[in-house]
Amino acid sequence: YRRSDDRGLAWVLKDGDGESEKQQELVAQLDQINGYLLLTAPLLPEPAQAKWKQDLQWLTQVMLDNYHSEKEQRFYGAIHHKAVMMPDAKHNDFGHTIKAYWMTYLTGQLLENSNWTEFGFKGMKHTLKQAQYQQNFEQVKALFSPEWQSKWTQESIPAWQSRPHKHYSSSWEWAELDQAAMTVSLVDGSMKETLQYTLPTFMDVWVDHQYGGVGLNPKSTKAFHWGNGYHQFEHALVGYLYAQQMAKQSAKLYYARPAESKMPLNPYYFNADIKALSSQSDGVTTATFTNIRP
Repeated sequence: YRRSDDRGLAWVLKDGDGESEKQQELVAQLDQINGYLLLTAPLLPEPAQAKWKQDLQWLTQVMLDNYHSEKEQRFYGAIHHKAVMMPDAKHNDFGHTIKAYWMTYLTGQLLENSNWTEFGFKGMKHTLKQAQYQQNFEQVKALFSPEWQSKWTQESIPAWQSRPHKHYSSSWEWAELDQAAMTVSLVDGSMKETLQYTLPTFMDVWVDHQYGGVGLNPKSTKAFHWGNGYHQFEHALVGYLYAQQMAKQSAKLYYARPAESKMPLNPYYFNADIKALSSQSDGVTTATFTNIRP
């Protein structure tokens, strides 16, 4: 799927099913980084790891060179036509932009590229500022449980929006913005106050407290055409790690790996100190982490 002009990965190889080989889509690059390249890179043996990191570096550079707008401080959702680069076009939202900045920041950390780390961090902070607005709680309080209705009544609360002046966000966009905000706050603490509102909102408004799961929209059906457990699971995992670190408590995660494995153990995309390791008879390794950091 690598394009002949070296401008990244193709969306499709040939026309069909409503898609065109001319399409140049951000997610064709971004989802490879987020889906497997970044997460598995530390686990590979050499020389496979070196080649894997080369691919990760190439694809990140492609994304920055071709999809990022320095003037608008955002990522284009696609670049094959001027119309698909407009702010109201598909995938030109804060969710995709914040994920691209987050991946660039984390890739910079892994590859020890300080320019990417700084670029990604500044981009996250700028996007989080643009995506935040004040929501009149009285207008949305019916979506909340009695606990928060009584606590936040007569307030305007921080909330996330998917695009400028939109004052709306789907669950996956809210999750992406929360995750970036937690990452930033682990570094400088600047998003802590906002997260005291946006994290409970996600848990109260989107999460089904009776049957579990998360819908695309608040208090709506949990089935939609690309819906799966990815975004809600990632939000829960990053949220758990963030909460434990903020509370100055250790975090415990479980890994299925071969006995006597030398593969490194990290808390998802983050770094940490390993306080304790234990192996269970079923092959599961329990790792207790402290000092969690991006």
